[in-house]
Amino acid sequence: MKRISLNPFKRSYSEKDMVRLEYFSRMRIFEGLTQNELSLFLPYLHERQFKKNEVVFFRGDPSLGLYIIKTGVVALSVDYQDELEQLTKVEKGNTVGESCLLPQTKRLLNAIVFSETSDMYVIPQLNIIEIFDNNLSIKSKMLESLSKLYHEYNHDLFEAYRKSLGFFHLPMVYKYKEQ
Repeated sequence: MKRISLNPFKRSYSEKDMVRLEYFSRMRIFEGLTQNELSLFLPYLHERQFKKNEVVFFRGDPSLGLYIIKTGVVALSVDYQDELEQLTKVEKGNTVGESCLLPQTKRLLNAIVFSETSDMYVIPQLNIIEIFDNNLSIKSKMLESLSKLYHEYNHDLFEAYRKSLGFFHLPMVYKYKEQ
């Protein structure tokens, strides 16, 4: 396997790893991480293919992994009176299950594959916590990214509520992301 390194004194990566590192570096949850910091996640990546309507996780499940969408679309929904109300769709280049960055959390939404198939990288929470315990800078950067994401969701939630004039429709929260 060919190894790539621009500097002979720096660590070298396979072409496959370089593609993964470049892909992850564009994701909000990993923003601010250096290539070397991102590379710490590589040994823990598990590739998984899901089929249409397959459940990635249900609301209330333990948050045991981060899902990085490589291909396909995942629908996020909330269950209400034995029905699922779709809130938004998440496409490749994004993550679902970010709550796993926080220990002992449960899923707040349902994630179900919407496309015919979806290929994802899964990083187990156990490995994320191990990386955090050994690299406080990575933990700080990723929790800051998570805080920014949660802040934006809260902002959109309050905007949707204010604009609803008393008739609050939960999917409106995600419509502001599309504008």
